[in-house]
Amino acid sequence: PKTLECEHLNAISQASALYLCNVGGYIGPASAMELGWARAFGKMVFVKEQCDDVTLRHFMGEQATPEQVKELMLEERATSAPSQLD
Repeated sequence: PKTLECEHLNAISQASALYLCNVGGYIGPASAMELGWARAFGKMVFVKEQCDDVTLRHFMGEQATPEQVKELMLEERATSAPSQLD
């Protein structure tokens, strides 16, 4: 489990965003740690469903489907891409 979690944390460090597929709004201990890790690295966080935990909800990002996240990420990339001057 430690190796797997380290791989997850490394992947989050390199990613632009984190998507939590938290069915029923459930956030377990590993997902809570990954959420904190993503926020510590300034990553955008998206969730399938909002959770009941007030503290975790404070750190959760926007509720979205994977398709919506894809569109948001593409828009973000388009607006943050440096312009090319010739």
